[in-house]
Amino acid sequence: MILSIVIPAYNEEKLIFRCLSSIAKNFTECENDMEVVVVDDGSTDNTINEVNKCKIKNLKLILKSNGGVSSARNIGIKNSSGKFVWFIDSDDYLLNFDGKQLLSMLSKKKNIDMFLLGFKKKLTEYDEKVVVNKEKKILDHKQFIKHFNEIFSQNEFNVPWNRIIKRSVITTNNIKFDIQMKTGEDALFNCKLVKYVQKIYIINKPLYMYNLFYSRQIKKYDPELRFNLLKLNKALKYLVINQNINRSFFENRYERMNYTLLANLAQKCNRYYEFKKQISTELLPSTKINFCKLGRKEKIFFLLVKFNYVGYLLAKKDSE
Repeated sequence: MILSIVIPAYNEEKLIFRCLSSIAKNFTECENDMEVVVVDDGSTDNTINEVNKCKIKNLKLILKSNGGVSSARNIGIKNSSGKFVWFIDSDDYLLNFDGKQLLSMLSKKKNIDMFLLGFKKKLTEYDEKVVVNKEKKILDHKQFIKHFNEIFSQNEFNVPWNRIIKRSVITTNNIKFDIQMKTGEDALFNCKLVKYVQKIYIINKPLYMYNLFYSRQIKKYDPELRFNLLKLNKALKYLVINQNINRSFFENRYERMNYTLLANLAQKCNRYYEFKKQISTELLPSTKINFCKLGRKEKIFFLLVKFNYVGYLLAKKDSE
């Protein structure tokens, strides 16, 4: 078995059949060399029935009580048998490509630990953005670290579905998704992974459709968010120091997380004076930031956190 596609699912009756159908379409001529592992995380709708409708030869459906997406992915890894693992979200789907050719490449490139893929981001019903690295290339670990900022300024670091990972890299090093985290668990998994990726293959073509348009927008205060982002912040900082990655990688993500915490607190506070009393204890621990090294969006986040009255008003407006 060359490839295991792992899909966690919870109450996705409206979208999971489309996801599975896109997989079946791309791999119709090579089903013997791949499998799909769907882990239902205690769905209470018709997700299971929708999965059973799909005609994929090597389809495993695993049922478990609700425990979150991290526990579902961990179970998926444990029950997969492919040499490579590809995590896919049930509300997304694959673009059209030659699945047989992809499997052939995975089979031949046995020394590659991770394939980084391009994707399309669906922003609205009619608006899509292509996200790909500029060049197709193979990098060893030293080159990967050297070009780390460049690679993930063109592509996305925080998600699990834009990479196909050698399964032995995950299992041998006991890399797991953190079941205590509800936010940032994918980025934390990727932080752990970087150390063990000795060779990476960058595919400069979009293979995946990320449905940001259909993603659930939570518009209420999350009391666990700071705990989750503190853990991720620590992991990102350690990654940059331990792997000698350019510090700007950490600083840009620090500003994104800090604004996320500001926006989260804004959902809790109906008045600015309430917000102002709590904001200092809600943000991440302060750290030195080189403003000039921040990206355009991150500079805006920095300023919105610094001048938090404007940040508060903007966050309240976005939640309406």
